[in-house]
Amino acid sequence: MSGDAAVTNEPIDVGDLPRLDETDFESLHPNYLRVRFIGDAVFAAIVVVAMIVGAFLLPIWVPLVIGAVLLTLTALSAWLQRLEVAHIGYLVREKDFSYRHGVISRSVATVPFARVQHVSIDRGPLDRLFGLASLEMRTAGADISVPGIDTETAARLKALVVDRAGELADAELTPDQEPATPTIATPTAATHRTATHGTATHKTATKKTEGADAGVSEVDVGSGHGLPPVADDPAVDSR
Repeated sequence: MSGDAAVTNEPIDVGDLPRLDETDFESLHPNYLRVRFIGDAVFAAIVVVAMIVGAFLLPIWVPLVIGAVLLTLTALSAWLQRLEVAHIGYLVREKDFSYRHGVISRSVATVPFARVQHVSIDRGPLDRLFGLASLEMRTAGADISVPGIDTETAARLKALVVDRAGELADAELTPDQEPATPTIATPTAATHRTATHGTATHKTATKKTEGADAGVSEVDVGSGHGLPPVADDPAVDSR
């Protein structure tokens, strides 16, 4: 094997590798933050109404203290949601899709297109109201769900993932080998004698059964006439 190319396995300097977290990720649509704030706004309105009602039933300081605590927690929740949405992003490359999320504990998940088994678009009532959608990708190992994408972009991403997944999956297949040339056997004298004997036997059998089988009709397998009906099998899925 001296003529074959030498196999190399050189070390790679990890410091020179590109860092995924430093690459520009696409941010979510601004309407997604508004959708997240709707829940906090509804809760704050309920707290205010409860404070007004409690002022007529309890000492004034009780609803004020409870309401102030709840409103402070609501404001803190809105601030944390703003930070969370700001750190959510996605990145589309030639062969994979990455999703980044998390504030305190940040996480980046990357899914190769060739491993994607299913991709879909999910839209809830508020998403439809604000023109948003969620892109969901499922693989054998992990699932990725990217919220807050505008509807048009989500549809284009879905088409891209499907196309790339098919192209890369086909590229990983082993190329088909050239079909082998079929071998045609040359008939010998013994084969010819056997075939002649079989033909003669068939003619003799046909003459013997012409009279006895005169009442039997011929079955046309191609058209199905004369064949018994096939019973429906409940185990067969008629799709």
